[in-house]
Amino acid sequence: MATDRKEYPQFSENPAESTITGVSAGFDRFRFSPALHHRPGTLLQTAVTDHGVGFVFKAAARQSVLSYTHETALHLYKPAEPELEKVYLHIELWTDRIFRILCSTQPQLLDPFTGLPKDMQMLIASPEKVDFEYENGIIKTSEIEIQIDSETGQIRAQYPDGTEFFTELKTTFKAADIYDLSISKSGTDSACFEAIELENDELIYGLGERFDSLTRNGREVDFHNKDAVGTTSQRTYVNIPFYMSTKGYGLFLNSSAKTDWQIATRDSGAVQFAVLDSQLDYFVIAGRTPKEILNGYCHLTGFSKLPPLWSFGLWMSRNSYTSWDIVDEIARDVRANDIPCDVLHLDTAWFQQDWNCDLKFSEERFPSSKEHMAELKERGFHVSLWQYNFIPPRENNTHYHEAVANGYLAKDQDGRPYQLPESCKGSWTDDVIIDFSNPDAGPGTLKRSEV
Repeated sequence: MATDRKEYPQFSENPAESTITGVSAGFDRFRFSPALHHRPGTLLQTAVTDHGVGFVFKAAARQSVLSYTHETALHLYKPAEPELEKVYLHIELWTDRIFRILCSTQPQLLDPFTGLPKDMQMLIASPEKVDFEYENGIIKTSEIEIQIDSETGQIRAQYPDGTEFFTELKTTFKAADIYDLSISKSGTDSACFEAIELENDELIYGLGERFDSLTRNGREVDFHNKDAVGTTSQRTYVNIPFYMSTKGYGLFLNSSAKTDWQIATRDSGAVQFAVLDSQLDYFVIAGRTPKEILNGYCHLTGFSKLPPLWSFGLWMSRNSYTSWDIVDEIARDVRANDIPCDVLHLDTAWFQQDWNCDLKFSEERFPSSKEHMAELKERGFHVSLWQYNFIPPRENNTHYHEAVANGYLAKDQDGRPYQLPESCKGSWTDDVIIDFSNPDAGPGTLKRSEV
């Protein structure tokens, strides 16, 4: 089953070499040999449930090996003996036009959000009772039809009039540019891959707050929240695993694992994504307009509450106001010049040590904070305070001691407050982290009298 040198004279196997770098480099140990990619092969079994259809496929495997042709280094696929017997594929119907795709090497699917309150989970909806039919590899609802290929597991979706809006991309070509639906293992770790067909004139929007361009086409998207340091780079504070296509569908990846997105980068005809997890879980939302798609996404994850009216007004800020004197000067100037300002934002310097957040006003530079906050409120200003979720474990930091006593901090495997490793450059590595998965540690918990 191995690729031989007669077919590729310059063929060489070297799992240590990689020709692809960038924000997705952490996934390369799965993309390249000796990691195996297990894919759906021949269909073995189907089972219709109340909410959809479960499929069991014989596992097929392949791996990529580094090769050379005309002095060009590239990875080629070769067939491999699978280490697993079966791949499980589930299609669940959540509404007449929203379906869920789950792929795993285990018959029992995992819920990574078990234990979290419902309103803290990414997915807050539940599957509705949907009338559907299943026959000869086709699932039909009143709004859409989903086709499943019995030889490859390829999924296609279309409207009853035959207009196709979603197509999984499957590849048999030997160049390892497209990583379609597959599950890969490297040691004890796992990663899942998927690829969706992308047409030449199709545009992709979304994936959270971005400062480079409106469309995602041609982008390798780094899905790591970080300090954006402005609004002119690819760095972002907010990653959201959801995108919309002008072909008429939206895709929501229901995972909090590290994620990699390749939008027409490795292959111009593919939207590719991957997660460092043992199963793949995503939703396809059919919609002929962006409004329909967004409504479906909000149905799954929740509709945003309307912020207070004042939050839509003008915010005054800079990096940073370092004393009440400066804040008061700004407040006087905007009112004297009839500027309709609603919010004064105090950035990184309102606590004892600039950038090192202790949730407490500096007594030297911001004394009598209660009185100043009340005065600004009387003048029609709301005050926003910049804050990381890290707090310093100083002896004089009363909030730290309160957080320890009440279990508000993230813990390490030994049950002690977790501290950032020395490898986290640019951070105070002795700082501890507020555990916002604990509802009691949320905003308003700490004593307001001490802020």
